[in-house]
Amino acid sequence: MHRYKPHRAVAWFSAVCFVAAVWNICSAQSPSVTEDHKSATTASDIAYFQSDEFAVDLCKAGSMPWKEYSKIWDPKPSQDNYKAMEPKSLTWLLVGTAPRDAKKGDPRLDEFRSDGSTANVPESLYVRDEKNPTADPIAVSMPQAKFILKTTMVVNGDRADGMISFRAPDAYRGRVEVTCERKSGKWTFVEFRLPAYKKKTTLNAKGEWEPSDIK
Repeated sequence: MHRYKPHRAVAWFSAVCFVAAVWNICSAQSPSVTEDHKSATTASDIAYFQSDEFAVDLCKAGSMPWKEYSKIWDPKPSQDNYKAMEPKSLTWLLVGTAPRDAKKGDPRLDEFRSDGSTANVPESLYVRDEKNPTADPIAVSMPQAKFILKTTMVVNGDRADGMISFRAPDAYRGRVEVTCERKSGKWTFVEFRLPAYKKKTTLNAKGEWEPSDIK
């Protein structure tokens, strides 16, 4: 199938617009934060890890453009379509992590599973433009800020490791291990891990998400 490849300047402009739009939408969806909602262990950084900004940064780091997500349906869902989606972010990792063969007691079900009707999952992923809610979504993100239940981070210098649990009612629930690094004074998500599934995705030197198996 021939695919139109936009000029680099157009692609760059589109990427900038996408990031700006996701920032605005995720900010609008960011939940109120209380001491019971999140916890961290380092006093100097607790404000960030308990903030709406942290939830928004997760939403942005884990997202992917709607046009990329929609590739999975062209013309019908397949592993080849899934592998073609970019970036290989947290959303990409979770979309391909449905435990179809899991039985009761399987630890993968505690890490990520559907929680209700699978028909509700797509809408729970969509990031929409509030000014044009009937249009196609601008992005997909799993989990969105409003679905975060709890975050626990342990900070060691310029590195922070922890766990984020989330639930989209009647759609999905789970938890993911995360690593953040402080770069130029700002915390940045650099890895998402699903140990029970033996999967992870890591931000490489080029700033691209790179999936791999956990040994």
